[in-house]
Amino acid sequence: MANRDSEILVLRECLYTLQGMNGSTLYFDKEETLHIDDLDGKFAISNPSQSLLGQGAEEALRSCCQAGWYYGRIQKYIAKTKNNSLSSSPVAKALAIALEDFLLDNYHSLLASWESKLDSTNDNSESIISLRQLVIKLREPTQQLRTLAVVVDGLRGIERGSEILTALIQHSWHGDSRHVKLVQGLLQKASQPWFDALYLWTTQGTLIMEQDAFFVAKYEKTENIERVASDDDVLNWNDTFVLHAERVPVGIMDENLIKLSFTVGKGINFIRHCLRDSGWKLNFSEHDDNISSLAKEDVIQENDSKKEIFGYRYHPPRDLVDGQHSSTRHKSKLSKTLHLAEGQINSYIVEALRERHNLMDHLRGLKQFLLLGQGDFISALLESIYPELERGGGGNIHAYSLMGFVDNALKSTNASQLPSWVLERLSVKIMNENQKGSMSRFRLSLRGEGDDNAWDNFQLDYNVPGPITAIVHDAAMDHYHQVFSFLWALKRVEFLLNLTWRQSTNLNHAIISFAQYHAIKISSHQPYAQAITLLRRISMARQSMMHFITNLKSYLFFEVLEGAWKTLSARIEQGDSLDDLIQAHDDYLKEIIQMSLLFNESGDASLGSQLYCLLSLVLKFCTLQRYLFSTTTKKVEKATSLLRQAEQRSNQGEWGFTSPAENDETERFFGLSDSTQLMQVINLSDEFYLATQGLLERLHEITHGISGTTLSSSKLSSDSNNSVGKIISPTVQHDQLNIDSLQFLTFQLDFSGFYKLDDGR
Repeated sequence: MANRDSEILVLRECLYTLQGMNGSTLYFDKEETLHIDDLDGKFAISNPSQSLLGQGAEEALRSCCQAGWYYGRIQKYIAKTKNNSLSSSPVAKALAIALEDFLLDNYHSLLASWESKLDSTNDNSESIISLRQLVIKLREPTQQLRTLAVVVDGLRGIERGSEILTALIQHSWHGDSRHVKLVQGLLQKASQPWFDALYLWTTQGTLIMEQDAFFVAKYEKTENIERVASDDDVLNWNDTFVLHAERVPVGIMDENLIKLSFTVGKGINFIRHCLRDSGWKLNFSEHDDNISSLAKEDVIQENDSKKEIFGYRYHPPRDLVDGQHSSTRHKSKLSKTLHLAEGQINSYIVEALRERHNLMDHLRGLKQFLLLGQGDFISALLESIYPELERGGGGNIHAYSLMGFVDNALKSTNASQLPSWVLERLSVKIMNENQKGSMSRFRLSLRGEGDDNAWDNFQLDYNVPGPITAIVHDAAMDHYHQVFSFLWALKRVEFLLNLTWRQSTNLNHAIISFAQYHAIKISSHQPYAQAITLLRRISMARQSMMHFITNLKSYLFFEVLEGAWKTLSARIEQGDSLDDLIQAHDDYLKEIIQMSLLFNESGDASLGSQLYCLLSLVLKFCTLQRYLFSTTTKKVEKATSLLRQAEQRSNQGEWGFTSPAENDETERFFGLSDSTQLMQVINLSDEFYLATQGLLERLHEITHGISGTTLSSSKLSSDSNNSVGKIISPTVQHDQLNIDSLQFLTFQLDFSGFYKLDDGR
């Protein structure tokens, strides 16, 4: 009986140690080293031959204490997580609770049963426990405690929930089935907060986890973070939330499910914050067959939650049902749920944008005004606004005054038939130097001699309404403004060429009438011959410039803009999601930018620079002609007045001209016989010829994929069938260009072979 009492004392010491407490005989020091003190040598533990506990007593005690050491490691992690509840992630807290539950259900209950046996006075052998029995029964709990201790030690320093779950999943990749089962049991409970966050995000668009704990976060401009797709609360699509795929625990979801989850949550936020439909909810009852198929995959108990039914729980791949792993079935359920949600969200967004928010009307308004598609409106605007822009400098024009010209042009043209929600969005913007600098990649300034830059400062603008800004984002508006500046410059020089043609026609009639009145013949009057030569050179230069401008405008407005619009309309009609609509519109602008020759795929603006060089030469020519004709017109008016006075004096019997100076302008034909003026026109004409020739060579290089073009335009037509599909030179990468349209443009610009290239034409 004495031996039994001694053994009970040792067993109680073991139970203390198994609960992480130090006894009087068995205890751990600060370095967690085990000490076994044999009180008064009573148990002779270190001397097996004299020990009352038998052989291996010390090893048995150390085995018991090892389990206690594992238990202490686990309790430290639990205590640390609870003490740091404010900083600990929800996943860490859930793991701590799962560890506590496991210890309570499996370990503490076992210790309680042993302690009750020690306190029992029953001599029945089943009620008695010995040290050897304790060691044997501790083998499995010790192995479980060891597994848990390894897990919590591996989590030391890991705070983020996704990293904790990843570590647990990696621990489950183990050859020991008992180890795997234990870790997966923890994983099921620890992953619940993460799946709860996923459920709220994909069904309500709500983020409940910290910014760095979930794979979706609100966008912040910080380094090393890449935005997922395009600023304020209205632009709640590409710029409000950011995807961190690396924060998804390994093995929970694949890449497709991650992107799908992100899109679903974004879509719900877009509906509630941009479409202003805060009451909208996912309604799976509309898909009864799909829900039934989800429910039938498992036997649904009455207390099972919707989260379980729709796959928002972790299921370890530990069993096979109908030949399919449970984790695969879980992902299949979650995937089906997310696809159902995506279908409802995309359908609602696309329909709302098309029907309620008039997407196509706004896109058509952008095309008609910012891409100058409303021809009668642009012509009327140019006619009325021309004097104002010519008179006002960059700082002397104001948007509110110019808006009056825009309103008058709207009222007097067919543009007034456009919907009111389109017309009210049109406005005028005056670009300042800072704004032009910020658009340097999208805007090239057109300047000519005497140009005070008022034309460059003028900009039609369109105030895109809130939901549509997801499609027509800031970058897209920059593209619209860039194309507007180019087309506006083209329309400007076309208007000036037509204006100078009217001036030239009036001046020609006046000079010819003057020569006929005075019976001046070109063969006998050198100043008259020189004046006629100058006017003919001006007419020839103007005709070549008008030919270039007309064909370029025809190509841009019919081949480029209308062709791109037709493609955009079809893609908008076929689009199934907001991403489809955004991509269609981005591709639409990209096609216009590249086919307009402003920039190529790699951002090279050399062709755009050549076009602006040509437009600048046309503008310079118009400026010269306008100055020349205005001066000449004043001299003609003065000469006509002097002639009338001379006739009156002659009719009165006096001398008609009283001094040679009065007839001097007539003899020099009002300055038109000045050879300096003729040389200026010839030089400008030659510059335009060379610039056009250079542009044609570049276009031929693009369409035929060769450098150093030396082929004639007549040969372009014969070779067109063979050239399409050839590899384009790496230096000119316009992959998206319509080669047929460019070949036709090249042919139209040089159909007669006027611009001789270096092929000996």
